[in-house]
Amino acid sequence: MYQDANTWAWNQKVPPQAKIILVYVASIRDSAAGRCFSSVATIADKCGMGKSTVNKYLALLESDGYLTRKHRTAHTRRTSSELILNMGVL
Repeated sequence: MYQDANTWAWNQKVPPQAKIILVYVASIRDSAAGRCFSSVATIADKCGMGKSTVNKYLALLESDGYLTRKHRTAHTRRTSSELILNMGVL
């Protein structure tokens, strides 16, 4: 399933910055669970983008149905988000 997620991510018709994020999420995704946990700061660092750019394209990917994002908090502070690729939907 790991390869399938990467292939799926590469084949999506999205802007280049969104594709980099989508491919990164696919690469760290737990294939058995179908999700990953990552912070915006980590995605920004790994993808060579600013955090505001990552937030912009995560919102785009979420609104267009490519992924689902569930925000998590610890002690009222936001931590990593759960990211789920919607491979079967698109």
